[in-house]
Amino acid sequence: MSAKSFAKNHLTDVTWPSKDVSKNELWDVSGILKGRLNEGLRFDVRPLRKQQDGRTAKKGRTTTTANKMVVETLSQWIIVDVEELHKHIIANKLREVHLEEIIEKLEWNIILEK
Repeated sequence: MSAKSFAKNHLTDVTWPSKDVSKNELWDVSGILKGRLNEGLRFDVRPLRKQQDGRTAKKGRTTTTANKMVVETLSQWIIVDVEELHKHIIANKLREVHLEEIIEKLEWNIILEK
């Protein structure tokens, strides 16, 4: 799946960034979550990647202007608030975060079925 699939099924008022904006601001699509919010948000929908150690992970940066990070699983889209995630990482001095931990410990997350 992809950002296009996420946008088609779960967003209204969709806007796609130019390549320069996407590269510099680190977001993939903006829009309003259907039936959930009325606020336009920027989403980081980059896919999970296989790491050198064989684990699957999604890298993020604190310089992103995305409001939400989206993680795709086989059956769900998991949406996490970037600001809350950054605060959690800094407060706990983390270098990596596991998805299960994010879902359990962060207050703002939405899980959408595919």
